[in-house]
Amino acid sequence: MSIDVVGSENNENTPFGPEGKPWIETLAEAAQNGGGPLISAPTGEPPADEYKCPERTELRSFQVPSIGLTEEQRAAALEQIKAHHHHREEFFLGFQANQDFPHLEGLEEYLQCQLNNLGDPFKEGSFGLNTKWLERSVLDYYASLWNARWPHDPKDPESYWGYVLSMGSTEGNLYGLWNAREYLSGGALLEDAEAEEKARKASLASDRPHQVRQRPIFSPPAHGGNPKAFKPVMFCSQDTHYSVRKAAHMLNIRTFAEVGEEFYPQQNPLNAGEPWPDGVPTTDGHEGPGSIDVDALETLVEFFAREGYPILVFFNYGTTFKGAYDDVEKADRRLLPIFERHGLLERDVRSSGSPYRDKRNGFWFHVDGALGAAYMPFVEMAYKEGKLPGKGPKFDFRLPYVHSIAMSGHKWIGAP
Repeated sequence: MSIDVVGSENNENTPFGPEGKPWIETLAEAAQNGGGPLISAPTGEPPADEYKCPERTELRSFQVPSIGLTEEQRAAALEQIKAHHHHREEFFLGFQANQDFPHLEGLEEYLQCQLNNLGDPFKEGSFGLNTKWLERSVLDYYASLWNARWPHDPKDPESYWGYVLSMGSTEGNLYGLWNAREYLSGGALLEDAEAEEKARKASLASDRPHQVRQRPIFSPPAHGGNPKAFKPVMFCSQDTHYSVRKAAHMLNIRTFAEVGEEFYPQQNPLNAGEPWPDGVPTTDGHEGPGSIDVDALETLVEFFAREGYPILVFFNYGTTFKGAYDDVEKADRRLLPIFERHGLLERDVRSSGSPYRDKRNGFWFHVDGALGAAYMPFVEMAYKEGKLPGKGPKFDFRLPYVHSIAMSGHKWIGAP
């Protein structure tokens, strides 16, 4: 028996088998009898709940056998998809994802082109089919909107660096937290230009570039004899997106609640003797607008800064579920005196047995601007022109102690 059960004369009415015969049986028989491409037999009908299809669609239209669909079946499946999504788009309300974006005109041909902006947008790689020069223009645009020092200049360590994300703020937050961890834990930050050039030449020569040794990340000695000095503690509000805690777990960044429960179980400074909260409380509790309670943040940060931990504060600028905006500027004013008191405003970081050293903050402020960072600069412009009665709090690089910002292009902007 051939596995070619699609497109035969007797299965015009069903995608995967003779009329009236479930596709699951047809595929199972094909797998048992051989004669075609090697596939595994299904163990049974797909569970109804896990494989539930929306209205106007049918599961069997989208189950693809090893040989694929016929052109007719593919066209019918696409028609179902189009009918479903056009219907839902018409009545779509709720999640902040712009559905009105006429990107088709002029861009449709790029669906036929495998573009790949692999790697650093400011360094040309060996994959020539890219749009890195366009990516740099996009980055400069947002660097200017967010008041960063631009353009990017590798000779100016105070100029910005960034890249256009592949999947939105989940990825951006992961990357921002990774940078925060390396910075606060004493990882090497400066590139070794000589080693980088050797690695580049090795790559072009089809050599194994990892054979070229570059400056390693190091574990510095405890700052002033304090074993906690390079173990960052993260603070985020209880309204922070759940993916942020996942990212922290992946990066082995501990939250204040985890450290507090393990080492200071009876010392919760917000409620003595009570368990530590999972996140920094927000204004008016769970039912309020959801912006971070700066008073509570100040109390918690004071506790851990006094213990000698470096501080990682994760701010929200437009939360997914409530649209809350943390007052980053107010938090700046309240936390910086704490950092100054406990030696975290600036500290000397050096590598054991190496001349490499630099001065760093003992804290990192990251802003998750998933929603608001895209449009709040324009709201502020309209406010200054008298077109709107209010604006959001400052969040960008005008605040000198904001270290990183992430934004989702697929929300308000509607980039696919």
